[in-house]
Amino acid sequence: MKFRMGRRTGMAVTAVAMGAASLLVSAGPAAAWVDAPNIRYGATGEQALCVQVGIDSMDNNDIYTYPDGQFGPDTLRAVKKFQAYWGLQQDGVVGRDTGTKMLEMMILDGKRNGNDYSWHWRCQNVLPRHP
Repeated sequence: MKFRMGRRTGMAVTAVAMGAASLLVSAGPAAAWVDAPNIRYGATGEQALCVQVGIDSMDNNDIYTYPDGQFGPDTLRAVKKFQAYWGLQQDGVVGRDTGTKMLEMMILDGKRNGNDYSWHWRCQNVLPRHP
């Protein structure tokens, strides 16, 4: 079974995430940072978590990772599968092309689930992306 952050983690995680997101929402999309650095194997914290949630937002039972904030071997494999699925360079590095696609998946996941809140508000300044 696939782990879905935001659906199965309970109200406490959602409330904390929404509180953090409210700080980003107030800045609005125009303030998004498109020059975020590439995210690679070994990344931790918010960078790794946004990569993991971006992969999981795809809602594909064959491509997923556990959102633990550690970009380790499982996340690396999932990133390469994500990149292969979307026809991107399969280097395991989250650059602009991969980051842009992950943000798109987060937005679609929010719409698909009828949530006003979407992870893209939290991760738009973390994932590298195209303007």
